[in-house]
Amino acid sequence: SSAAYRINKHGQIVGRYVDGIGHGYVWHNGNLRVLNSSDLFDINDAGQAVGVKNSRAIIWNPDGSITDVGLLPGYPSSFAFDINTHGEVVGFGWNDTEHRAFYWQNGVMQDLGTLGGTMSEARGINDSKQIVGISNFPGWGMYDYHGFYWQDGQMLDIGTLGGFMSSCWSINNQGIAVGYSTLYADKYQRAITVEVGPGKTDLNDKIPAGSGWTLFYAHDISNSGLIVGMGRTNEGDRGFLLTPISEPSNLVGITNRDAHHSIISMAKDNFQFRMWGRVLVIDGNKFTIDDGSGLPVEVLFNGHNLISGNYVVVEGKLSGSNPPVLTANAVRRLN
Repeated sequence: SSAAYRINKHGQIVGRYVDGIGHGYVWHNGNLRVLNSSDLFDINDAGQAVGVKNSRAIIWNPDGSITDVGLLPGYPSSFAFDINTHGEVVGFGWNDTEHRAFYWQNGVMQDLGTLGGTMSEARGINDSKQIVGISNFPGWGMYDYHGFYWQDGQMLDIGTLGGFMSSCWSINNQGIAVGYSTLYADKYQRAITVEVGPGKTDLNDKIPAGSGWTLFYAHDISNSGLIVGMGRTNEGDRGFLLTPISEPSNLVGITNRDAHHSIISMAKDNFQFRMWGRVLVIDGNKFTIDDGSGLPVEVLFNGHNLISGNYVVVEGKLSGSNPPVLTANAVRRLN
């Protein structure tokens, strides 16, 4: 069996194959270089691959030489997950009872700490030395964790979407990380993006309603915003690729109260408006929404399949009438 894990801008791919024991490899243009008895998990644009060999984190250099990343004090084994353009490496050291995230540069290994518990693993680093991974809290088990974001000596808990667990697996040079979070009662897992300012976004809210997809986890994100991961359709579990779509410059988000303001009648005809709210009354292709302001807005949309009590996001043209009416070209149900 074999697996491919990462690819750089030159098309060099790192992965692992098994013929009784595991071997890391770098593949490029049909040529396969193998590092016996190893695992390799990432490769930067300089062709430096990182992973583990003989229970020690390593860099496998393009000339075939191996750089031993070393060990944290008190942790007899180490594991490298990611390497950035500058050759900075992240991973974790471990012993029989603990895992500890590290950052390595030019022969010096730094302990990144934990969220208070006994486990942390650094999984991704970008060119600005922003690091993401997973860690636990005091009293938690080794495999119970939250995602973390680390910068300038501080480890931040990313929290969850309402459940117990979350993760961060990768971060791009724009500072956007990807991973997953569980929802309420931990019955559901959702792929997420994480930004320190804006916070977490459920990627299922970013795909068209009725697509048939449920996105479970996001594994990697490119500098251009492409995201890969795993989800489920009616045909079973599948890998996915998300391609970002730029929002039009004439799309404006407003509240119901804004929609009732007379200034709306002065908006140019090419403006589109985005609103959200709870569905109150349905009459054929018409329904009203209220965002809690007590000022409902009527929405026109053919074939919406909504029921009273649904929460929705709507986009479209808004009249300057009283009460206002939004003729929607997109409706996304949130529950």
